[in-house]
Amino acid sequence: MIKKIILFSLVISQFVTSCSGSDDVSDNETQLINKENLLKKEFPVCTTLEKTENRGETSKGHAVFKNNNNWVTGQTIRIRFVGGSVELQNKIKEYASEWTSAANLNFVYVGTNDESDAAIFFQTGSNYTFGKSINFGQLSNPNATDEIIRGITLHEFGHLLGLQHENQSPAANIQWNKPVVYDYYQNVIGWNRDLVDSQIFNALPTTSYNTYTPYDDSSVMTYSFPASFTTNGFSIPFISALSITDKMFIAKMFPFPVKSKLYPGDRVTTTSRLTSPNGNYTLYIRSGKLVLYSNTEFRDLGHVTPNIKFSNVTSSNVYLEVRGNIILLYKGNVSKTIGPNIPVGNLQYINLNDSGNIEAVANGVVVFSINLKTDL
Repeated sequence: MIKKIILFSLVISQFVTSCSGSDDVSDNETQLINKENLLKKEFPVCTTLEKTENRGETSKGHAVFKNNNNWVTGQTIRIRFVGGSVELQNKIKEYASEWTSAANLNFVYVGTNDESDAAIFFQTGSNYTFGKSINFGQLSNPNATDEIIRGITLHEFGHLLGLQHENQSPAANIQWNKPVVYDYYQNVIGWNRDLVDSQIFNALPTTSYNTYTPYDDSSVMTYSFPASFTTNGFSIPFISALSITDKMFIAKMFPFPVKSKLYPGDRVTTTSRLTSPNGNYTLYIRSGKLVLYSNTEFRDLGHVTPNIKFSNVTSSNVYLEVRGNIILLYKGNVSKTIGPNIPVGNLQYINLNDSGNIEAVANGVVVFSINLKTDL
């Protein structure tokens, strides 16, 4: 079967005060919704329908990985722009690169008439992704701030890479206030109940999409909506950055070569990581910290910060290195020792083992072991 992803515009932040249940909306919430109204009405987040072309059946996608994804690990994806100013194109390139910092993929931008793997259009209308094409219908709007451009770029490129909407994940358990949501979409967007069900409420069976994380309400792939849309007051603001889970999940789908050992002269950085041989743990730099991350629980297990104050050095200058008989966590050209010094000789390498421990090896023998969960 040939499947295509069809994305329609979603306007979610404006609440119609005359709809059912509106009497329960506080003045503060109404002000918040109105404050975001211009942003979301002009720059709606997309929504996804998946259609089986030869049968005419429709089902919704969810915020997980698309099983029949187009890309392979390590691929260089050639992308061409069709329209858009050079300034806007450069911003899209910058923000989209956040995905390739986490995933073993590369984006290369070619000329408008060159052969490409994906294309980006700027036709007036909605933001959507259809197969291997993205349309940024609102990003040429003069009211589009960098935050808006970044959030929409990350969201649509997430779809291009095979990710679906987080709020429709099998793991999501959002307590929707269905009468309010039905009324909103029918009156404001023009959707019937079946379309609201397929786009908002129904989760696709795991038989079709079986790779997903626990629900992540900070994912760039989730919808934003006000508290009045749920029965328990749960709400999600506009999101313009990849969450930790977004990054680790896409890294798991498109993994870098597994490297569990760090030798002298090499470094652990934001993109050069150590992964345990069983794939359960990753050691890398994030936000200026050395982080041990669980790839099975999708959460941090421990971290250590250099705790070094200096100027003119960003967190990207933080790295871990083996030097002589010690392990050093550098921030710029200043370092902090991790673990003890070995009394004789030099370290051959450090190893991230299958238990998530950092082992220091000299002369083929583990001379000490560090557990970021308990030791630092």
